Amino acid sequence: MLETSRTSPLVSVIVPVFNGEQFLARCLDSIFAQTMPDFEVLVVNDGSTDETASILAEYAAARPELTVIEQANAGQGAARNRALGQARGEFVLFVDADDFIERVTLQVTTERALEDESDLVHFDWKFVRAKPDHLGTYDYYNIEPFWHQRLLHGAECEQLFRMHSYFSVTNLYRRSFLNENNLRYEEGQIYEDNPFLAQVFSLVECVSLVHSPLYIIQANPTSSTKSGTDTSKHMRDHLSAVQKSFATISPRTPTALGDLAEYHLEKFSIYYRRRVPKRLRADYARGFVEILAKQDLQFTIFGRKTSWLTKACLKLRVFEKGKSGALQRLIVGKDIATPPAKKLKSVAKKAKRRLRHPLRTINTIVSGKSPVITRGTILFLGFDYRYTGNSRALFEDLLHDERFRNRDIRFATTDDRVPAIYRIRPESIAFTRAAERAEFVIAETWVPASVPKSPGSTWVQLWHGTPIKRMLFDSHEREITKARPAHKINKYKDIQRWDYFVVDGELAAERFSTAFLLSPEQTLTSVYPRVRRHRKRSQTLLNNRGAATRAAEDKRVLLYAPTWRDSNYGREINDRDASYLLPIEELLGVLGPTFTVAACEHPFLSSSSKQGGAWPSHYEAEDTEDAMLTADFLITDFSSLLFDASQLGIPVLRFVGDQHSFFESRGVYENGIPAAFENVSSLANEIRTLEEQKSRNARDRIHNDPKENLTRLLLSSLEGSETGCRDATKMKYHPEFEAR
Repeated sequence: MLETSRTSPLVSVIVPVFNGEQFLARCLDSIFAQTMPDFEVLVVNDGSTDETASILAEYAAARPELTVIEQANAGQGAARNRALGQARGEFVLFVDADDFIERVTLQVTTERALEDESDLVHFDWKFVRAKPDHLGTYDYYNIEPFWHQRLLHGAECEQLFRMHSYFSVTNLYRRSFLNENNLRYEEGQIYEDNPFLAQVFSLVECVSLVHSPLYIIQANPTSSTKSGTDTSKHMRDHLSAVQKSFATISPRTPTALGDLAEYHLEKFSIYYRRRVPKRLRADYARGFVEILAKQDLQFTIFGRKTSWLTKACLKLRVFEKGKSGALQRLIVGKDIATPPAKKLKSVAKKAKRRLRHPLRTINTIVSGKSPVITRGTILFLGFDYRYTGNSRALFEDLLHDERFRNRDIRFATTDDRVPAIYRIRPESIAFTRAAERAEFVIAETWVPASVPKSPGSTWVQLWHGTPIKRMLFDSHEREITKARPAHKINKYKDIQRWDYFVVDGELAAERFSTAFLLSPEQTLTSVYPRVRRHRKRSQTLLNNRGAATRAAEDKRVLLYAPTWRDSNYGREINDRDASYLLPIEELLGVLGPTFTVAACEHPFLSSSSKQGGAWPSHYEAEDTEDAMLTADFLITDFSSLLFDASQLGIPVLRFVGDQHSFFESRGVYENGIPAAFENVSSLANEIRTLEEQKSRNARDRIHNDPKENLTRLLLSSLEGSETGCRDATKMKYHPEFEAR
């Protein structure tokens, strides 16, 4: 987090407002709730006639960082320009009064701007849903062709012209860049964003890309872009904006003008029917075609981005021949064909899902579409439906807890270590019914979209631990995003279904607040259940080592637990890169016979490590949970087991042979983790040093009950249940768990 050690604020947040009484307080509250406190707020009251002035007066009296600027109504462009003239911040962020921002927006964007020394930070956005429900508050569907990149330099910056929507509010600007290039908004008209951004995109030399929906747009039927649709204002101002965009742009690539033209063509097709009166549409089309006919347009023909409307205009030579009538017919045809096409596409997607999961389809028909929550039921979902980690530990805690003795508790897995009376097979009809009817779903993984969440159900996300490698919105996730452009969008749909997210302290809370955009109200602080389980069982298991080390009781055990690499995403097992793995035989050759290794493979690695020659199969550990407790040292790269080991007093060493490529691909949270070794000899020397010193590098341990916060949450709801489990005698504590 950034420190406030400057005489002028780091950021100037500029908010123009006209008659904004409905949403203004929410907008200002989101700004003042920022985790990065070094900012000023300049609100320009653009001649409001409602209660806007009194709202601003109330906030100004309580907030010294707020400056209110009064002016006669002159429009949003004039209001922004006036505030720019008074801004003192190194960076500028524009926020519309009916919208709002995430609490980490300034933190994330300024950190990137300072780290990259960029003049522009472009970030993502989402809409407030018209009817929020248990599936989420926001619609997030923004897919752009450049999101797999982290930075744009020079002419690459003109990739921004390929966006589907141009919003000046989804950028953080370096103020000196705006001033040195005399970049200001058009005044006295709407669509003032267009010429402004055309200049910005064609002049900026370094752009940081943050693929995170940090800005929230609220559809407002009274906004300037939604009113006046029975007049010539939209036609006049849009044509003016298009004309000025082409007149002011300084293109650096051959297709920049074509990308700009395609953007305006798509907007024209929307405004033609929605914002321009029927009597003026022919003039609108004629004026638009005349503007584009004067441009030297080069398109990336039939590329992934190019729309069918652009292709049709090119084939018909609409612009070269001035065929405004043909453009009108294309737009009318588009409006007629689009609704049924969208409906057909939706039906096809639904049919595909049902064919992929026929059992769920049958279940939907059999059980109905509106299942009733069964009070007192708890369903656990482990990572990749495995029986391990936090989900396993909490599951066993609850089965030992008298307060949950008569509750219907299930674990979705095929692992026979879970007795059959508790076990439910994933992807089955029974599983779908259990998910629909569970009062609590407790997961330690991304929950598939096919797992339904019913109204009244509470979802608790345990996750796997405090992350070291950057997660989701904190990383550009180059390989995954390139292969699956909707990757983050789909993950955010799942995040919106979570009611609570468990963290083990401030470090985890800070990282997940930016990685998953979690609010403080969603985070539940508790020591991870698996850590409590480690502590409770450590003495027993240290006296009874696992199969991987049973034959070497007198040896020092090195637990090796590497993580996944995004560069292997989508590759077949035989094609995966295992070169980054620790060469175990080489390490043991240096250390000598007093050491042995227990190697715990990441579930996504499959057998690629053995095929890479770095991972001899006879070093595999039976179970990561037990292997942790038999270990004298933990060797990892980016696993959150690092924090577990520290709390257990186990020395931690990191071996990373691909630091640069990993940073380029995923990135790392660098604070709070030990430095990494890049070669075997250095790693071996450190192990010998720690062994000689008999060091355990123990951290301060957390002493509160690691399960109490979680059980309190569950019990607070369950205590009032009218129905406990459906068969209380069946759900008694099972003796098979005594030995576990």
